[in-house]
Amino acid sequence: MRPLLLLLSILLLPFLLAAGTLGSSLVEIRWAGGTGNTTGHVATLRVKNASSSPVVIAAATYYIPSDLVYQSYVARIETEFFLAGDALAEVKLYGYCADVSKPPARAGKRLRPFDEWVLIVTDGEKNPAAYALLPANQRSSWATGKVPRAITFDLISSGIPSANWPGTSTSLLGTVAPDRQPVETAALLVAYVELLEKSAAELQKRGELLTPFSPDPEKEYSSVVQHAYWLTLAKLTGVAYGREDFALKIRKLVPASSPEKNDALEVGINQLWAAFTAVCTNASTL
Repeated sequence: MRPLLLLLSILLLPFLLAAGTLGSSLVEIRWAGGTGNTTGHVATLRVKNASSSPVVIAAATYYIPSDLVYQSYVARIETEFFLAGDALAEVKLYGYCADVSKPPARAGKRLRPFDEWVLIVTDGEKNPAAYALLPANQRSSWATGKVPRAITFDLISSGIPSANWPGTSTSLLGTVAPDRQPVETAALLVAYVELLEKSAAELQKRGELLTPFSPDPEKEYSSVVQHAYWLTLAKLTGVAYGREDFALKIRKLVPASSPEKNDALEVGINQLWAAFTAVCTNASTL
């Protein structure tokens, strides 16, 4: 029997939920695991169509909460796909790490159970026949210009830099704890990703990003979005993360073997940090 169509009313179009959702009765989530990646292909779902009828699974965005050891993620099923009756499939999710202070879940490492993920966005309304995989009725929605009352903010002193409310230049003057409130904060975390992606694309198109990755625009794009996201979330969550923290990571990854190479490395670090901050400024997240 076809699942009941869930009609949802959301104010902001980029954060529309699916026209239809699927629980485990029709499509079983057999496994959810990490890949060892911080950016790009960050998670994999192993799913099985428990019925003999084919189904189209909708593109969707999820917040994957941290298990308090490994990173949390904002990750997407990027395109809808056809799942034949009784078929097994592995679904790749692409996205970004949402916690600079934790390592990525290694390849094959089980992530938090799918039913603890939070569904944010799907393209279900573009194709009413497509259904979103629904994690235990956990959804997070967005209303433009309104702070969800369910989010608990820890106030910080006036004058201390904090993240701006998405799409505005208004400082939140407070921090949030996604590990404590994954459902309540999930849509907020996705809002920043979408703003930073748009910002990075605009700056690349205008030729205003100059980094060591510029010869590879795709790599440059994903790198600057990820680090701009970390910068934004550091302010949002009250985690210390600045230029020197980034520089230390790079120096450990690429140790300089001569003064000349050290100078070149420092130039690259400065270029990258300037790009990260430019993306945040253009997106008005900070």
